Amino acid sequence: MLISIQVDLDGVWTYRDYLGGLSREPERSPDPVYSQGLKSILELFSRFGIKATFFCVGRDLKLSENIRILKQAAARGHELANHTLTHPGNFTRLSRERLYAQINGCHQLLIDNGFQPRGFRSPAYNLNPGYLKVLESLGYDYDASILPSFSYPLLLKTAHVILKKSFKTIDTGSLLSGLACQVPYRPDINRPWKRGAAGLAELPVSVSRFLRIPLTGTMLFFCGPGLALSLIPRVEVMCLVLHGIDFVDTQACGLKLPFVMPLKTRMRILETLLSRLKDTGSFLTAGETVENTLRFKTEKCNQKKL
Repeated sequence: MLISIQVDLDGVWTYRDYLGGLSREPERSPDPVYSQGLKSILELFSRFGIKATFFCVGRDLKLSENIRILKQAAARGHELANHTLTHPGNFTRLSRERLYAQINGCHQLLIDNGFQPRGFRSPAYNLNPGYLKVLESLGYDYDASILPSFSYPLLLKTAHVILKKSFKTIDTGSLLSGLACQVPYRPDINRPWKRGAAGLAELPVSVSRFLRIPLTGTMLFFCGPGLALSLIPRVEVMCLVLHGIDFVDTQACGLKLPFVMPLKTRMRILETLLSRLKDTGSFLTAGETVENTLRFKTEKCNQKKL
């Protein structure tokens, strides 16, 4: 099994924005996701021999302290990818001009700091009709925005109702993604949840075998190690999505997020999962996973022709 561990480096400011009350002033000090979380991630991944992909928000690339630790990650063989300029909650509804500005803005910041982005993920797995065309124009190899689950949008909306929180308006994923294939594929340029002939690959987030529960840190931590292990599907390619905030003591930085357990508990569950995964497959970056998957499919097709 090929295993792609992917980490969305959404800064603490994105969660404060989500909860409301964020100052739009530029950050003047390192975000805990970078100063605490990313350092812990690099240590943990080094112990397990993991090469991962980090999806970066452009706004965080304007701080030299963040760039310094990202360069350490790149030097260890990790991949850096595009996660928009400001992580807009209304990604689905952006105009063509604003969509391009969000994707290209982060792209240019990555390039300016010496990184070569090959992949992209949208905020909250939301889809915009024109985003794949933008990625193609920038020469990207893959998109990782598809979450093939009907449950994710429904769970997120249900959580909002139960908590009775006055959250900032945010798109909550696309139900159409629930129709998508669960293995890497070439998407339709206008309907990314369908197979097609786009010039880049789609690398879907993995889901469980039955209810298509997303294999993300949030869901796995909530389930605990025993149930989480049972959710892992028997597939050739698995994409597990974590977030930088998963490695941060949120209470210590004054961030009150719903359904978040103590940091020590999260780390214990994650180490159990990684230990089991290490025995079942090989850890690759998202870009490497796409390369290996497509090459395998091409070789298989050629063998059939012979």
